Amino acid sequence: MLIVAELLECCSMPEPNTGCWLWLRGITGAGYGNVWDEENERWWNAHDAMWTSKHGPVPSGFEVMHKCDTRACINPAHLKLGTRKDNLADMTTKGRRRGCIKLTLGQVVAIRADPRSQHKIAAEYGVTQSNVWRIKHGRTWVET
Repeated sequence: MLIVAELLECCSMPEPNTGCWLWLRGITGAGYGNVWDEENERWWNAHDAMWTSKHGPVPSGFEVMHKCDTRACINPAHLKLGTRKDNLADMTTKGRRRGCIKLTLGQVVAIRADPRSQHKIAAEYGVTQSNVWRIKHGRTWVET
């Protein structure tokens, strides 16, 4: 992890208006920085690697969240831990959550209980099959 920590320090640029440290290397399709950890032979989200290098491993059941809402930011002062539910609630509150916002809680409950194929359910509710899958597996819609 030492190599990753050194990379994190040298491969970001301070953004003077926000205080974000913007990752200058690889960026995922979703806009998050990513870094290869040769020691552990794995890819990390750059913000997760920064958290781990500064604070140790992310505890089970938690994830690293951005206070600044800048996906490429790796400034440790802009990172915090939260549960998946915390992260989804934060995204919803800030209007950054896509997918199931147009569904009501009642519709989500009905989708979770519906035994039909995900494609048929998606067609009925006007959402994608992948959104139905995420609802059924608790990945997209979390009650707050």
